[in-house]
Amino acid sequence: MSPSSPFRPFVHVVARARAGGAVALLALSASLLDASPLVGQEPARRAVAPGGDARTPVQGVVAPGAAQQSVAEQRAITSRSGRTRRADSPSTASRAGTRVGGGRGPVQCEKCHADRQFLAGKAKGERGDSVLFVPDTLLRDSRHKTLLCADCHAGYNDGYPHTKVASVSVSCQHCHEDQGAAYHRSIHAPNFEKKGDAPTCVSCHSSHKVLGADDRRSPTYPLNVAQLCGSCHNKKAILDAYFDKPADSTARSAVGDYRHSVHGIAMTKAGLTVSATCSDCHDAHRVLPTDSTESTLHRSNVASTCGACHQGVLATFDSSAHGQALVSGDTTETGKNAPVCIECHGGHKVVEANDPAWFSGVVEECGACHKRLLDTYFETYHGKATQLGYGIAAKCSDCHGAHAMLAADDSLSSVHPTNLVETCSQCHKGATVNFVKYKPHGDPRDRERNPELYWVWLAMTSLLIGVFAFFGVHSLLWFMRLMATRNERAAGHHANGATTAVTPAPAPAPAPAPAPAPAPAPIPTEPSAATPPPAAVSTIDPALRTPPAAPPPEPPADSQAPDLGEKPGEKP
Repeated sequence: MSPSSPFRPFVHVVARARAGGAVALLALSASLLDASPLVGQEPARRAVAPGGDARTPVQGVVAPGAAQQSVAEQRAITSRSGRTRRADSPSTASRAGTRVGGGRGPVQCEKCHADRQFLAGKAKGERGDSVLFVPDTLLRDSRHKTLLCADCHAGYNDGYPHTKVASVSVSCQHCHEDQGAAYHRSIHAPNFEKKGDAPTCVSCHSSHKVLGADDRRSPTYPLNVAQLCGSCHNKKAILDAYFDKPADSTARSAVGDYRHSVHGIAMTKAGLTVSATCSDCHDAHRVLPTDSTESTLHRSNVASTCGACHQGVLATFDSSAHGQALVSGDTTETGKNAPVCIECHGGHKVVEANDPAWFSGVVEECGACHKRLLDTYFETYHGKATQLGYGIAAKCSDCHGAHAMLAADDSLSSVHPTNLVETCSQCHKGATVNFVKYKPHGDPRDRERNPELYWVWLAMTSLLIGVFAFFGVHSLLWFMRLMATRNERAAGHHANGATTAVTPAPAPAPAPAPAPAPAPAPIPTEPSAATPPPAAVSTIDPALRTPPAAPPPEPPADSQAPDLGEKPGEKP
């Protein structure tokens, strides 16, 4: 018999029937039902074409090899991700659905779901009709192009009208087990079950056009993640529902703060996909509050989360005093825990380390835990220059290091006595051993740590207080004496005024007699020859000469002129 003979399968079946009995008979029945590809006939289908009669069978093409499956293939089928599916799973039991980009089963889903006119009115509203529109080209461009429609929509491969099923689609966790388990442990899952406003798999990955995270068009592509998360976390309704407490102020401004951060600028403006985005810090599926110990942003996990990108800094931080204190649980003098990355650099407001505003404020960041050292720092030249806005002055990280800070008694510390000359020389060229004896955090009020500063401070403070006290008392007594003198003078003035008011005024004195009129001056004449020469100048001391007589006093203005005996019309 030739290999191409159509009766060759039946010969093999008969041979197996002789050896296998009833099992061979069952196989014969199956081969007779599935022999259409060999005979050239197409089996009748229960599916109905759009607008056709349910009693009229629809002809189609059976997928090559779809009916020929061994028992082992039916019990276990390995998915694309390598996980083994159960034999009774929808993806195994419904192998007859449409295979995108390949053969087709009894039900050709695209005949209905690619026809907008047929879908009109099938769902609730135009939006629902649009959801049902799933052309074949949409699926061919997705990561699920090798799947059948019935792999996700079990129970819909029996024809049209569709049989009512409990769920429209199979859970994504059926294939993506790890991602599904992480989602159900996240904060999104319970919020979706309670209020229905939290994202699901479809919200982030779409329903049919599922693209990989490495596809530029995918919502989960690094350049698009911030916009995807911001579609919920930038809505007022979501913010008011979940972040209405004062402690949630960081979450309310997270989207805007991220866009202006060094991570957001690198992502949106520079296009650096290696920069951190929402899912890198908060995780993609297991998103948890920061107070949860399983959260990637819990205090115990922040360093490892940031260290996923900043690996060199993570190794340095783990060996530093902060990293060791974080593991051991040690606290500062004020009871503060060891800092982690976001407490110094911020969560969504991360800026470059050379930013002047942030670098000036880093002193306050350190002082939030080291309060005593902050106070002593601002009493030094470095601190006062920093307060005035001079960025060149030394800050905490300049002396202690940014991430490799160690205790002062550690020989590897930058502030160990053997390393101070090298540390100070970074700014003060030519620094010597005597120069580095300066105490940048010397507290003169701390007698135990700085006894010499304490006694000098006490003496100078006492002298200053004594001087001000002495002269203060002196000035007070002087003022009191001055006020007493003024009061005495004021009292005497009032007493004199009272006596003058009681004693009568004396009678006016009589007017003095008028002085005789001076003799008229002689009329000068020309000197003659007979006139004797003028007398010689007197040699008498001018001081011994008789002073000239004083002019007579003028009569009072209101007195009458004296009567000189002159009559009207007479000449003197």
